[in-house]
Amino acid sequence: MLTLANGERVPMAPTMKLILEVEHLANASPATVSRAGIVYIPRSVLGWAPRAAAWLAARRPGEAGAVGGVLNRVVAPALDWIR
Repeated sequence: MLTLANGERVPMAPTMKLILEVEHLANASPATVSRAGIVYIPRSVLGWAPRAAAWLAARRPGEAGAVGGVLNRVVAPALDWIR
């Protein structure tokens, strides 16, 4: 059962799945966390690539393309070498 903010309840078939993504867990209510089973993944587990992608998404297209290419060519091999 999906309950909307206005109180309306929408039944869901047993075969249906719903994935909710919030920008930050501060935006999720305790009810959402407990009912939906939201899993918190620490930034340290994700690595550098998702953070870099989010940062690049906020840049101008030309800038994102140039910097993104450099990051992929330099950061990944450097981290592999360090490990």
